[in-house]
Amino acid sequence: MKRDDRVIVLQARDVDWIEAFGDYVHVHVGAESNLLRSTLSDLEQRLKQEGFARIHRSRLVNVSRIKELRALSRGVSIVLLKNGTRLEASFLFLKAMRGQLDLAS
Repeated sequence: MKRDDRVIVLQARDVDWIEAFGDYVHVHVGAESNLLRSTLSDLEQRLKQEGFARIHRSRLVNVSRIKELRALSRGVSIVLLKNGTRLEASFLFLKAMRGQLDLAS
């Protein structure tokens, strides 16, 4: 990942979550956010084998960073990460992710 005149090397295991931002994505690692020119769909395909799952049309999450899932209302849930970050998740994506993780209820 380039930033100014530097190249930042990120390991997938260090990434908490990723959010779409037009033709870019914000890659969140701890308190830092790095902008990367890529689509969320491209990263989803590349990171699926690294334990990432889509929880919303504009968000991917590193499944190993999830602390809990909280249902708010029909169709909307919150994914709480171990670092305290709260991410809104949609029902359809969570249903697929739960099946993937064998968490179906």
